[in-house]
Amino acid sequence: MKYRRIIFTLLLIIVSVALVAAAGAKKQDTLWDIWKILQKKEFVDLTHTFEPGIPHWPGFPDEERELFFWYDDQPPGPGTLGTGFYAQEFCHVGQWGTHVDPPAHFIRGLRTID
Repeated sequence: MKYRRIIFTLLLIIVSVALVAAAGAKKQDTLWDIWKILQKKEFVDLTHTFEPGIPHWPGFPDEERELFFWYDDQPPGPGTLGTGFYAQEFCHVGQWGTHVDPPAHFIRGLRTID
C-alpha cells in the first residue's frame, strides 16, 4: 500500500510537470506561417552584374578579365588561347562587390565561409 502511494504521487508529479511544460511551450511556426510573414516584407536585391566597375571598396583595384577562347574568328576574334568555345579569366580581389563578409576579414583566426 505504501509503494502504491509513492508511485501514484510520482506519476502525479510527472504528469503535472508535463502539463505545465506543454502549456508554456511556444507554438512553432510552420513553413506556411513563415511564408505568409515573408510575403508581407520588402526585399532589396543588392547584387550587381559581375563586370569591371562593379561597386567595391576603393582600396582594391578594379576587376580584370581576359578572353581565352572565342567561338570562332568573328568579332571579337580569337581569344589569346584560340577558338572553339567561350572562356574568360577573371582576376579580382576575394572581397569583391556584394559578398558574404566573414569575420575573418577583420580578425585573424575567426571563421571564414569556406
